[in-house]
Amino acid sequence: IGGAFAYFVLVPVGLTYLGGYASGDVLETSFRLQDSLSLVITLILGMGLVFQLPLVMVFAARAGVTSAEQYRRYRKFSILGALLVGSLLTPPDVVTQLLMAGPLILLYESGVWATELLSRRRASRARARYGRRAAGALRGCPPDRRTRRARARRPAARAGAHARRGTR
Repeated sequence: IGGAFAYFVLVPVGLTYLGGYASGDVLETSFRLQDSLSLVITLILGMGLVFQLPLVMVFAARAGVTSAEQYRRYRKFSILGALLVGSLLTPPDVVTQLLMAGPLILLYESGVWATELLSRRRASRARARYGRRAAGALRGCPPDRRTRRARARRPAARAGAHARRGTR
């Protein structure tokens, strides 16, 4: 999808911009095949990689490396990164840069949404399996913290149950 977006949207805009550099009176516009192919290949490969962002985000959250909350916390840095990637992979034209950065920002937000959906689904499964308290411990934490929180809460819960029954 990213390659198609680049080919049908970014390449025509980029080539139009590069063709508009020369005014008819002073300079003559001529494209070399090597330069135009370089632009086309860079834009198609760049957008193809950019469109993989939600998958990478979901896999990172699934592996417990990040969470939706962390993605939300670093949103402003991701927007800055999207603008930098857009400026590095496109010709020096603001419109083409924004046409590359815009989908990158939207893809980042869809990755945050997908990660949140994944964590909610995981929490509901844990709630069904282990009860409400364990599901709260599982939500939004990387796996190593989840187990520590769940283990830390178990003795306190047992101590409370023993105290109510008068045993121990």
